[in-house]
Amino acid sequence: ATVCSLSWRSAHPLVVFYPYRETIAAWQWIGAAGLIVAVTAVALIHGRKRGYLICGWFWYLVTLVPVIGLVQVGAQSMADRYTYIPLIGVFVMVVWGLHETALRLRCPRGLVASGAALALTVLGIWSHAQTGRWVDSVHLFEHAVANSTGNWVAHNNLGSALTRRGQPEAALGHYQTAVEIAPGYADARYNLAALLSRIGRHDEAIRQYRKVLARSPGHAGALNNLCGELIAAGELEEGIANCRSAIVIDPGFANAHNNLAVALTRLGRRREAIGHYRRALELDPENPDAHLALGKLLAAEKEAAEALRHFRVVLQQKPDDAQTCRQVGDILMRAGNSAAAAEFYAAALRAGSDDADTYNRLGVAFARLGQHNDAAVMFQVALRKDPGHGAAADNLRKSLSGR
Repeated sequence: ATVCSLSWRSAHPLVVFYPYRETIAAWQWIGAAGLIVAVTAVALIHGRKRGYLICGWFWYLVTLVPVIGLVQVGAQSMADRYTYIPLIGVFVMVVWGLHETALRLRCPRGLVASGAALALTVLGIWSHAQTGRWVDSVHLFEHAVANSTGNWVAHNNLGSALTRRGQPEAALGHYQTAVEIAPGYADARYNLAALLSRIGRHDEAIRQYRKVLARSPGHAGALNNLCGELIAAGELEEGIANCRSAIVIDPGFANAHNNLAVALTRLGRRREAIGHYRRALELDPENPDAHLALGKLLAAEKEAAEALRHFRVVLQQKPDDAQTCRQVGDILMRAGNSAAAAEFYAAALRAGSDDADTYNRLGVAFARLGQHNDAAVMFQVALRKDPGHGAAADNLRKSLSGR
């Protein structure tokens, strides 16, 4: 098979991946078998006088056995790297044969050296051209797609490279081609679903994730991502079931714990959600969204001290997060620390939280500090932002009467 593949590749550009072919044309395997028999016969007939023929040829045959594909490993039909060691034997035959021919023809040393230099130059030029295909993943797999047929792996990998480059529309076509060629190729279908989700085609993404799971029920990534899509679509119970399945398959899957916590929160099952957020953060301590969500739940459950710890982690990573600043302000207000609360409400406003409610809360903090003029200003701003804000109107009256 490798002898045949060598002859096939001699007329075509080399590519990084050759897709597996279920059938081989009769003339190819008959020709390969005939070539092996013929070369073996020549090596045996002339091997007594030219030992390098037997040495080289049988080196080639013996070292070929582990890589010839008697046991299929991977999706490739062949690979250039599999010829590195076997071809040592062929090179032994060629080099020793040329040496013997040069001696018999009494070729001048200069001519032999020039021929060797020319051969090395040509091979070097070819090698340079070939390594240029590896300048980046896009060039590598574009070349593979252009120079092979039915290459689902190359289409999938080119799609991934284009996605990383920020060309989702171009990537989409390659993922679609990959799944058309190989409908059971879970990686390509999973990537297609993820890209559809990314560009907002969520219904299509859900269908693709379901197809992945129909063929690969244990695909934890697909289970988790489908969970996220179902939560966004409001199908919470099915989303929860998928997340739980993903966690059974991969207990250390932080994002699955996080998604499950999101769904449980929406169903009002806060204590369960807190447990999964905690587990998600054990596995991925740097996730600011999980810290923020857990902080909110803990604050709602009156666990202020732990909530503050999580909010402070968020602010270490995102100091200008207006929502977190306001959450911290609320906790400090409930704890009676109005001065610190005022600082965080002001920080929320500086970070862009330009809404009536934040101005009202800052006004309340100022009022508790006895700063009634400042409080009145904040309540007035709140009412300009939202004339129907009843709490701000009441607070303004109280503040004015308390001056």
